[in-house]
Amino acid sequence: MMFLIWKFCNACGIRPRRSLLQPIALLFAGWFVGKSVALSDYPGFAVLGLFTLFGGVDLALPFLLDQMQIPSDMYQLYVVTGVVNSWFATLLAVMNLFSFTLVAACAATATVRINWARILSFGCRRLPAP
Repeated sequence: MMFLIWKFCNACGIRPRRSLLQPIALLFAGWFVGKSVALSDYPGFAVLGLFTLFGGVDLALPFLLDQMQIPSDMYQLYVVTGVVNSWFATLLAVMNLFSFTLVAACAATATVRINWARILSFGCRRLPAP
């Protein structure tokens, strides 16, 4: 099901990695100001959030804040934390690239040895008991 949603959003121009999870910030904003979103409002929130994301995140979030009756000042909190989150994402991207390069270089020089028995025994120990 998620695969179909992913493909639909890609075809329509929404980037699911970034856009589909960003309305979750509204749930935090509601909790932060003491106006939590009721569980019965989640389906309407999800549908409304999906359709408003076609206009872009910067247009959708203020609209959703208004619809959920959360103060619009929380959008500024979202913008400020977006800067910090982008720094953290850049740090993770650099760490990912460095570790992949290190593993690829070791594999190219034949210094990587895969012990399948050890990997399988570790995996079997982590399985839940019946």
